[in-house]
Amino acid sequence: MPFESSFEVEYFFEGQGNPVIVKPILINTVVIFLIHFPEGGVDSMALVYNKRDAWSDIEKESTGLTEAIGTAIETYYSNRYLPWSNTSKEGSAGSFPDNHLLN
Repeated sequence: MPFESSFEVEYFFEGQGNPVIVKPILINTVVIFLIHFPEGGVDSMALVYNKRDAWSDIEKESTGLTEAIGTAIETYYSNRYLPWSNTSKEGSAGSFPDNHLLN
């Protein structure tokens, strides 16, 4: 997982898709995701995945928006780094029908 390299994801909240710029930063053993909204409608935030297995904002109260962005981050990393999470049709090149064997 490359740290301190920004990427853009689209999150879905209240029926709308919106882009955000995400910059992961590793501090000791914690990854903090700095979130910037390019359209400027929402203040920037810093997210972490906490011990309760939920996304939380480290500076403000967490909301549905926090979870929506966290889900978009998870999807980004899953699609990029977990080969069996791709959307290829079963049986096509690149699909992994026996992914349960990897668990």
